[in-house]
Amino acid sequence: MPETGSVSGSAETMPKLTPADDRLVATGGSPTGTCFGAVSATIDGEGSPHASQVGWAAGVVGVGNCDLTATLTWKNLDTGETGEKVMEVPSPAFLPMGNLAHPKDTIIPTGEGQVEYTLTTNGGASAGPITVETPEYTEDQ
Repeated sequence: MPETGSVSGSAETMPKLTPADDRLVATGGSPTGTCFGAVSATIDGEGSPHASQVGWAAGVVGVGNCDLTATLTWKNLDTGETGEKVMEVPSPAFLPMGNLAHPKDTIIPTGEGQVEYTLTTNGGASAGPITVETPEYTEDQ
């Protein structure tokens, strides 16, 4: 029998799939065509010294394999440094924190400054850009 989505975790996940000033929400299908939903990335510019932090969430329904990949790309507008973070949604799920291998996977080494973020999926969805300030780190923080 094919794997189907569960509503477990949906009450915690749904608010994290609502657009906000510091959140990107990409809504669409999966590359397999068997799933549909939303993936979000909430950005905290004060994640750690000279870095931001991303909080992932996903609400994806469907049947079978989704093979959905969400990619958060970033560019520090002050330094020109760029990078990306990826979250996988292999099957239907409500994930309030995403399925990260390690908590350090949430840290984005942007450096201080204005940082622009865009969220895309391999299913064709996109959101953004938004800009979030990563403040200068001081010993008092």
